[in-house]
Amino acid sequence: MAIKIRTKKNQQSSYSLVENVKFLIFLALFIIGINVLISAICIINIQRQNFEAIQNSVELFLQENSTNLNAIQHFIQWTILKELLLEEIEGTDNDYEQSLAMEALRIRGVNQQYATGYEYHYFVYLAEQDLFFNASQMTLPYYDYLKVKSFVIDYATTEKRPSFSWRFTELDGIVYMYNILTYNNRTFCAFTKMTDQFAALSDLELGKQGYYLISDLDGNTLLSDPVLENNADSGLFYSLHIFHGSDYDLPYNILLYSDNFHNYGHLFLFQLFVIVTSTCVCIILSAFIVNMYQKVIKPIAAFSANLEKLNGENDLLDLQSSQVRELEQTNTQFKNLICQIKKLKINVYENELEKKRFQITFLQHQIRPHFYLNCLTTIGSMAQLEDYQNIESMVLFTSRYLRYLFQADKDFVRLEYELAHIQSYLDIQQLRLGSFVTYRCSIDSEHKNALIPPLLLITFVENTIKYNPSANDTLQIQILVTKEFLEDNPYLKIDIADSGQGFPQDVLDGLLKKAINLENRTHVGIPNSIRRLNLLYGENHKIRFFNEKQGGAHIQLTIPYQVSEV
Repeated sequence: MAIKIRTKKNQQSSYSLVENVKFLIFLALFIIGINVLISAICIINIQRQNFEAIQNSVELFLQENSTNLNAIQHFIQWTILKELLLEEIEGTDNDYEQSLAMEALRIRGVNQQYATGYEYHYFVYLAEQDLFFNASQMTLPYYDYLKVKSFVIDYATTEKRPSFSWRFTELDGIVYMYNILTYNNRTFCAFTKMTDQFAALSDLELGKQGYYLISDLDGNTLLSDPVLENNADSGLFYSLHIFHGSDYDLPYNILLYSDNFHNYGHLFLFQLFVIVTSTCVCIILSAFIVNMYQKVIKPIAAFSANLEKLNGENDLLDLQSSQVRELEQTNTQFKNLICQIKKLKINVYENELEKKRFQITFLQHQIRPHFYLNCLTTIGSMAQLEDYQNIESMVLFTSRYLRYLFQADKDFVRLEYELAHIQSYLDIQQLRLGSFVTYRCSIDSEHKNALIPPLLLITFVENTIKYNPSANDTLQIQILVTKEFLEDNPYLKIDIADSGQGFPQDVLDGLLKKAINLENRTHVGIPNSIRRLNLLYGENHKIRFFNEKQGGAHIQLTIPYQVSEV
């Protein structure tokens, strides 16, 4: 049986199959190039962020050091010019009186160490009495103390002395930074080891082989790691960050060598893995396309060519001829291709993994400058009135208050520490503003070891003091701590009540509806506290705000009962 095939020649333009394959290969190469570009941008961006983090940390370190060095320099000048204790030591031959005066001077030095750092040591040399003693808490070994003593005495007896500024010296292989001032046979100096001065830089993320180098303003090396320094000079994977001391009014420069390979090596390998994987996928896809071209598209093209030839010759086409067999083969392979595509669709699944990064970034109650300055102003006023007893109390309360702020860097602290911090705050307010607050705390001793977020309760107490000014009436604050069980689970229940004006209605409505405006920086204490509770406990806590019928605000907090084992 034979039939005559008549076809109309295709007049429309068409694309070559080879061109389509070339386009797909070009697309694969383009995807690989995009992958390489994105990987390079990621590495560069992370490197820039790491550099910015290092730069910010070092700048904060340098600014703090500049402030400390200036404070120490002023302390030296004031002590040698105006310190009456030195006159007492010089004006008496009684060993007991001299000992008392030296001990009092050491207390001044210890206070200065507390403010600027215990790595600084202070010494006094009185030439007329030939008396050398330390004026602070000393942690130097006795051998190092003798070396410092000899250096200071030699300096004081030298006729030509350098200008009053911070300098460096090496004593028995240990580099010291010092500042000495001699006036009227008095010599007062501050010494610190360079290793102690720059110990904080060891916490910087410089990589496994990264290190820092300290030099003076003339470029002379003062402190470094010789082994790592030699590796950095010969290596090719280090970034150098230079911080000039002259920009911060400091006598030294800091050079940081960041180990790029150990910092970004894992990221580079990961990006390389992604690129290799993408390349393999493109190669597999290209092989699949070539195979499909050889097994499917090419037979169809050959059959089409044969049809054109037959139409041109105007012959009859026998169904049993090879041309028909090619069509049947093409049809069979097309059916096989459809089956394979269906199988591929069945076996393909998309899995999306969302990583929720949950980080508590709450700022742990920074020191408010106006509160700190008010404390200093109060101390100054007491000094003018020669109210030394209250000055001593004010300094003690303020130091306790600030010490707790500096140490409250954990998620949880013991409840007794938070209550002691509240007491210090109220003691300061009593000395500043008078006895306008009465405070009572009711708590069993077994609950004092319970854990709560630091600086949580003080936020509510400060809010009570701030928004309940009372010139005539006494403000009463009461804290009640109890333990209760909810569904057989222990919880810590804390009630904070006052006799003030209570919450304004608009504020209370916002708290009840949790419509808290965190952008309002003047009322950020309570919103931040609520946010911390949500981050730490999730839904496993309760907090209520309401006003008592007889007046006054009431805050009721219920959190899981956790006990410190220490």
